[in-house]
Amino acid sequence: MKKFLTTLSSLTILTTSFAIVSCKKPNNKVKVEEKNKENSKNNISDEKRESTETVTKTDSNSEQNSNNGLKDNDHNIQGDESSVEKPISKKEKEEKAEEFINEIKNKIIIAIKEKNTDEISKIAESITSKSIRLTSTSKIAKVSSELNNKIEKWLKNANIDQIQSEFLTFFNENISEQNVTKNIDKYKEIVKEKEKKTMVLKLQELFNNIFGEELEEEFYKNKNEINNLLKEQKYEQVKERLFGLIDQISVLEKSLK
Repeated sequence: MKKFLTTLSSLTILTTSFAIVSCKKPNNKVKVEEKNKENSKNNISDEKRESTETVTKTDSNSEQNSNNGLKDNDHNIQGDESSVEKPISKKEKEEKAEEFINEIKNKIIIAIKEKNTDEISKIAESITSKSIRLTSTSKIAKVSSELNNKIEKWLKNANIDQIQSEFLTFFNENISEQNVTKNIDKYKEIVKEKEKKTMVLKLQELFNNIFGEELEEEFYKNKNEINNLLKEQKYEQVKERLFGLIDQISVLEKSLK
């Protein structure tokens, strides 16, 4: 599922990199002050120098106190985190999950009642993204395991005709008829390959690419359908659609635990 997951991964990396750069932003004010002090160094009197040293010491003490304060805060945060990380029972997890579901549904009801299209769109995109992510995880776990087992068998003791036949069956079982038809010429081109290992790797790549495209298509299909319902102001249908996705998410999360 290269396109869809790579996009999400790139966004995460980009966001992380941005956060790191932001943390390392230089204090321009301090640099300007230091430069000004250096430029006027030869003109200041001994008395002013002493004054400057006093200010520097004061700043140093202030910075030290600030650092100590930060350490204390870090300690407090760590203490808070340790208390949050205490293990909770399965029943408590289920209760919290149910509480969260009800909270989201309530937000949807309020947004629809107020006809707040922007808020509904934000919630819808978040729910759709999570639904497709969990669906993808579930599908990939099943399909990749099955395909890897087949590839291992094919490379060990299968002939090319057997590989072609079994792959085509697997392809039809896990890819939509429309996408099979659309990509059948690519398949025919790959199976002309005489070297078994090369052919298997190319078939694997073909399947992975199309499988990923289908997951991406499913995400945008859901998103566009909900957006169209919003444009037509069919709020009740939007609510039913989103509630259905939320319930689906709940089931998928339980199955993946």
